[in-house]
Amino acid sequence: MKITLDYSRAPDLANFAQRVKATLEDWFPRVVRLLNSPNYSPPKEIKIFFDPNYKGVAMADWGKNLITGSVDYYRRNPNDVGSMYGTRNGSYNSALSKIRSVGDRRNCRLG
Repeated sequence: MKITLDYSRAPDLANFAQRVKATLEDWFPRVVRLLNSPNYSPPKEIKIFFDPNYKGVAMADWGKNLITGSVDYYRRNPNDVGSMYGTRNGSYNSALSKIRSVGDRRNCRLG
């Protein structure tokens, strides 16, 4: 899986962006194993964009495989790498719900 970082509008967040990338690279394979199912296809790329106009913390648009992070928030909270993962994890939880809703419980291992 490829992770593309765009911190061009906040170059001071370059180190933070690299830590987010390292965290996702570490955790992504683990979560994919949890979602192992014929109905789940992991993204081949995740784009992370730091947006100075976004006023939340982080949000995911999985139709575009995009995580948007708030420049202001991460400047004030430079150790909150987990909030980016939490965004990703939230969508994994949604995917788990979808897998369960179609009755494919045999291949969804949660432990």
